[in-house]
Amino acid sequence: MSTRMEGINQRSLFSETTLNMDIIVPQNNRYRILAKMLPWKELGEITNRYRAKKVDIHNGRPLNLRLHL
Repeated sequence: MSTRMEGINQRSLFSETTLNMDIIVPQNNRYRILAKMLPWKELGEITNRYRAKKVDIHNGRPLNLRLHL
């Protein structure tokens, strides 16, 4: 299973559609704070090193690391 490192930086899920949707998440929401604090790029690199020992990370469908982490 290969890895898409560009998935570490979350893009808009609805950027190509005409659908407008507003979801208000407070600034002090614990998950929002955690997402800002986590070093996503470093977590992805560490995860890839570990995964490379177990599976061929360049084979198969790309894995969205941020989603799986």
